[in-house]
Amino acid sequence: MDLQEKCEAFVREIASECNFDETDQLLDVRKNVFDLLCGIFNEKTGNKTEILQYIAADSAIVEIVDQETGLCFRRELPFRYEETGNGVSLIGEDISGNASQISFLSEAAYEKIKDFTGSGPDTPKCGEHGV
Repeated sequence: MDLQEKCEAFVREIASECNFDETDQLLDVRKNVFDLLCGIFNEKTGNKTEILQYIAADSAIVEIVDQETGLCFRRELPFRYEETGNGVSLIGEDISGNASQISFLSEAAYEKIKDFTGSGPDTPKCGEHGV
């Protein structure tokens, strides 16, 4: 039995123990299996002691569960993904082929922007010094 067959047998065994009437339970098992595989993959390929400051990829995998049918879909999407302590950016093209970017800011980045634009607190960050 090769590795692919072993993986398939393992997943089928887990799925057979789930109650298929309980979609949420099966989705939880699916998520846990993916999280476990991701963790093992990262242990084998990455440097566990390094704290990442920047994460980037030229594509992203999106998983959704359809609201109406409960079916799970997984798609690889061709856009640039960048993540820092300031948030996440998705970079690609719009329907016309023009460059497009959507950024989701972290709370820390949002607070920095408020400070830079004068919308932050009126108290100095360096103690008792005047404004």
